[in-house]
Amino acid sequence: MKKFLFTFLLLFIPVCAHAQAVPQVLLQHVPTSVSQQEQFYVDVAVDAHGDDFNGIQGAVTFSSDSLQFVRAETGSSVISTFIDTPSLASVGTVHFSGIIIGGFDGLINPFDQSHKLPGQIVRLVFVGKKPGNVAIASSNVSVTENDGKGTIESLADTSSPVTVTNTIAPSVYNPTDTIPPTLTASIVSDKNLYDGQYVVIFNAVDKQSGIDHVELKEGDGAWSTVESPYVLHDQSRRAILSLRAYDVAGNVTTITLPSATNTNSSAVVIVLVLIAVIIIYVIYKKILHRPSKNSS
Repeated sequence: MKKFLFTFLLLFIPVCAHAQAVPQVLLQHVPTSVSQQEQFYVDVAVDAHGDDFNGIQGAVTFSSDSLQFVRAETGSSVISTFIDTPSLASVGTVHFSGIIIGGFDGLINPFDQSHKLPGQIVRLVFVGKKPGNVAIASSNVSVTENDGKGTIESLADTSSPVTVTNTIAPSVYNPTDTIPPTLTASIVSDKNLYDGQYVVIFNAVDKQSGIDHVELKEGDGAWSTVESPYVLHDQSRRAILSLRAYDVAGNVTTITLPSATNTNSSAVVIVLVLIAVIIIYVIYKKILHRPSKNSS
């Protein structure tokens, strides 16, 4: 289903000039030697080489004996929408896929505008587990050309070595980010979506460290981690909904969505107030125009 959606969306993204070269996957990280229990990151990037593509999918593989996957950060990604959010698809494999609205042919280089820079797809954070030489590699990465035809171009696999030493030096990598994420949400009901049930559709964005997860609470219920779209348990819409988005750095944004009962109550109150104002106005006018006893 996700692959079908991936291809379908790409066919309707605006078309730019067709590519001339094949993009190249880059695996960028410093240092190349880490200690046991030390966290480090690998930036998965793509150098377009003058190509123009609007979708990418693929995987990054690593030795699960020597390395442990910690998380994926997407705050600096050139991907507009992830179809498959970067995550462990199987042991030692992180899979991803997404689309780029308008296409991507490189980032503008302010110092040399004739040569564009690579764009980051995702930052993967690992921790050293066991001593040894490890190869972190891209696997089965392909891009979809921005030609309106959905032309798929396979990219060459690439790898980058990492050495986990015998030294044990625990350290945690934390991104610098003090800005809370942006969170928007709405409740919809459409006969073509989940048989017309009430569904919450939300979007969380964080351009620094990236979104870690989103939680939702219906009324006085417990908080639970959810993905969009989310079908409400309370289809009567009596419960107030609360959502909160956490970024990787721990910043949080919370919003609430009123219940249908509260919305209707507010409308009733407004109507009653308007009626009261009209009644008072009519009484006032009658008193104002009542003949005085001294007249005649």
